[in-house]
Amino acid sequence: MSIYMTKNIIMGIYDYGSAPIKSYKGGIYAFLKSLRQHNKECEVVIICDKRNESKALMNVLKEYNAYTYNYNLKNIEHDCPPGSREFKLYCRFKFISDFLENKFYDNILLCDMNDIIFQDDPFSIQYDTEIYCSCELHHFGGPQLGKPDRHTKMNVDWMIPYYKQDYETIREKFLNKFIVCAGTILGTHAGIQKFLDWYIDAQTPHKYKINDQGLYNIYIHNFCESKHLEYYRHSKFLPIDHHKLEKYGKDEQGFVLNDKDERYVLIHMYGAFGYGYKEGIEYLKHLTCEKYSK
Repeated sequence: MSIYMTKNIIMGIYDYGSAPIKSYKGGIYAFLKSLRQHNKECEVVIICDKRNESKALMNVLKEYNAYTYNYNLKNIEHDCPPGSREFKLYCRFKFISDFLENKFYDNILLCDMNDIIFQDDPFSIQYDTEIYCSCELHHFGGPQLGKPDRHTKMNVDWMIPYYKQDYETIREKFLNKFIVCAGTILGTHAGIQKFLDWYIDAQTPHKYKINDQGLYNIYIHNFCESKHLEYYRHSKFLPIDHHKLEKYGKDEQGFVLNDKDERYVLIHMYGAFGYGYKEGIEYLKHLTCEKYSK
């Protein structure tokens, strides 16, 4: 009698001409080292141009049991310059879909790899939907959530090429909703594939010129029927921006807790350094990558 084993995978793009193994936000080193403290079994696949497989990158992937997937430019018609930031962000979901063809996983985590560290096993999260979303600190505004801000404008502007409508008309479609982050997407294989199929259909006529997060917010709020949306103070995902760690509780080991006194599974440090939060980032990197290394 065979014993069925859960099969999970983490995928993201880490595609640089001179790939930085460590960065001020952690880099691929902190991502992998903190992950493997809590989950040694899941597959980890890095989307990367063959030419960018530096010796240093391949060494750290070997050390932490991860591997690369080399995308094929012939499989995509795009107007983004290859190697540009837009190319990596907007086209990555097509390459992920290509990789997943004829494969099956129980759970899939699509995420950034330069600015995420783990405090626990991401596949320990219990959810009964197809997508588990990461809500940002920011929202689209409205009577229940307050006034929009520059983050609102940025995210709505990203949607204009899709809707071809003016800013305020688009914003009204999302009133009283939180902005969801395209840099951290957890879901079942079926749920992830539904998003990828929709995303590819939406991008194809535009040759992958529409911002990825703009499309992800459209999909989650207007097309996805099975999703888990939770205020970031209650979520298992913590987005660190300009707010301080002093606002959060910590367990006996020093790991950061949400308002339910549960350990955040991962911390996404987007934008943090730009707000002068270097000390907090150094604390998190030390806590997750050095203090409890085995």
